[in-house]
Order: sequence, then C-alpha cells, then structure tokens
Amino acid sequence: MKNISKVVIFSWMFTIPCLHADETDGVLIAEIKDLRLLLQNQDLRIKRLEALLSSPKKKRVVVDRFSWQNPVLWKRIEKGMSRMQVEALLGSPTSVKKDIAHWWTIYYQGEKAGSGYISGNVVLNRDDRVEMINIPSM
Repeated sequence: MKNISKVVIFSWMFTIPCLHADETDGVLIAEIKDLRLLLQNQDLRIKRLEALLSSPKKKRVVVDRFSWQNPVLWKRIEKGMSRMQVEALLGSPTSVKKDIAHWWTIYYQGEKAGSGYISGNVVLNRDDRVEMINIPSM
C-alpha cells in the first residue's frame, strides 16, 4: 500500500504542473500576441516619423520687433487665425485694447524709415480668432 501511495503522490507531482502549464501557455500566447501588436504599432510610428523627417522643411519666419513692418507677413494673416498665430508672424503688438463686446484689437504702430509713421491692426473676436485685418500702408 505504501508503494501505491508513493506512485499516486509521484504521479500527482507531474500532473499538477501540466495542468498549470496549459493555463500558463495561454497567458504566454496572449502576451506574445500583445507584443506583436505593440511591435507593429511601433513600426508604423517609426515609418511616419521617418517620413516627416525626410519631408522638405518649411521656411521658418524669424520674428523680431520690426517683423510687423514687413508687408509680406501681413498678407499671410487670414480670417480665423488665432492670436498666437498672428503674433508668431508679426511679433508682439505695440498695444492691445479690449472693447465693450469683448473683442480685442491688437495694434502695430511706429516709425518706418522712408515711410514715416505707420499703423496696422488685427481685430479678434470673442473666440480669439481674426475677424478683420487692417494692413498698414507702407
């Protein structure tokens, strides 16, 4: 009888890990699938980033305190642009005023060599978007 119990115990020692091995295999297979999906997504992201890096770069506008005196930059301003986009093109305004309707007018004024005193402004609506552009005469 002792030999039978030893055989039973011995056989149980090998069957229990086998039962858990099936469960573990399923978990490992699921993890492998997740890792493959992650790898595919990363490959796609890398391809997109490489495409961005290889595409021709847009010319950057260098903004200084006299940028607003460039008529080409004023022509790039469009209705619906944000205040940040306007200031990225023209630089910081010389003054800003808010009216009763909570619209903002940002002013660009000053002396320009050969033109004298010039002034232009951009009117922004409540959503901080360009509604009207008054380009300075240069």
